Amino acid sequence: MSEEKEKLSEKKKEELTEEKRKLILAELARLIESEYFNRKGKELRLEYLRRYFRIYEKGEEPAYEHFYQEKDIKKHGRGSKEINNIVEKNLKRLKEDIENFYKYKENSSSIKLVFVECKSSKRKKKFCLDVVPTALPERKGSLGSIVIYNKKVKYRIPMQTFNSIVNIFSFVGYPFVVVIGLIGLADLWMISTSNKQDWSYLILAVICGIIVLGFLSLAIDYFRFQKYNFTSISAPARLFFLLFELPIHIIRYKSISKISFSQQFLETDIIDDKFYVIVTEYEAFCPICKSYGKNSKIKIDFDRKKHRFIGSCVQNPLEHKFSFDYVTLRGKRIVE
Repeated sequence: MSEEKEKLSEKKKEELTEEKRKLILAELARLIESEYFNRKGKELRLEYLRRYFRIYEKGEEPAYEHFYQEKDIKKHGRGSKEINNIVEKNLKRLKEDIENFYKYKENSSSIKLVFVECKSSKRKKKFCLDVVPTALPERKGSLGSIVIYNKKVKYRIPMQTFNSIVNIFSFVGYPFVVVIGLIGLADLWMISTSNKQDWSYLILAVICGIIVLGFLSLAIDYFRFQKYNFTSISAPARLFFLLFELPIHIIRYKSISKISFSQQFLETDIIDDKFYVIVTEYEAFCPICKSYGKNSKIKIDFDRKKHRFIGSCVQNPLEHKFSFDYVTLRGKRIVE
């Protein structure tokens, strides 16, 4: 019994740690997008915040080397006392700026970021982040109005490589679809003029129609991605991406069982001043349903009327709708 209790307590601790990580990421995203840290003279603080976001996104623990600058490495050398002192000074300034950020009313929130000692660090330095409440928590049973999305990066493709693939696919695909479309129209004409019903012509026309619609779906996904830097991956596009995933899973994992068939998205990202296209998955639970003891997932869809992505509760999609921001990983309830 004692072992079972220990296992349950460890599981609860892991769940709390993961929930806290999500909150830290959401609050870091809010600071990164704020006007305060995007002002002139705050470039280094903003860079440190972005590095913190990448560290916690990977589930790692902050260390000196995460904050080294190339110019400092060339001058003082990696791991030297001088470069570590520079990191400590910059982190101290960042801490002061974060404290000043929360002093403004427009930046107030129910939680705030604080610096704490890292648990597994040999040197007890306050490099790690934590979130603490700044207001009383909501009572159990009250309607939640904020949803936090959990982001999972599947893989990254350099922007240049992605554009090359799109150009090759367009060069080959457009003429191919035109030919397939003409074959389909010719089949339909044959069916309409022929007195006998030939199922082979009908099947061929249906196959041609599916190919054309699939290509149009891919084109819509790409144009939406170009416009918003973000799009959901439709079923035809998902099949296209599977062609790249299959070799990776066969070589790396020696199996295709780990291939995910859940809803995926395409978006842009900047890492070390380089542009990437990343394939992501998002997971979130409806806070309204959760306040009533029900775990209902949120599905992200494109609202064609409002030209935006929104999160809808699977259990009550008409009433439980939330905004979706893939940068801040937060959403507010939409009341129509």
